[in-house]
Amino acid sequence: MEKKKKPKVKRNAELTKATILLTAASVFSEKGLDGARVDSIAKLAGCNINLVYHYFKNKENLFVAVMEEVYRAIRSHQNEMNLRSEERRVGKECRSRWSPYH
Repeated sequence: MEKKKKPKVKRNAELTKATILLTAASVFSEKGLDGARVDSIAKLAGCNINLVYHYFKNKENLFVAVMEEVYRAIRSHQNEMNLRSEERRVGKECRSRWSPYH
């Protein structure tokens, strides 16, 4: 009887890295750097622990990558808030200049 070969699953490195980062962020926030375990992060992310080490080399680098992503998200949110604030300011200025009751 001939064995059927399993179809190869195409891996998406960026998706895997993003999943690891999201999972690690959750674990680090719950357990801290010292309490987090790379094997737990890999298991929760649904990947092999070797992939975590392949992408991030060690737990400290993974932690730094998580912190960089969190900071990037904070800066993005801050920029959006600044844009909205500027839009409100410009909108008020335009309304006051072009108001027929000015």
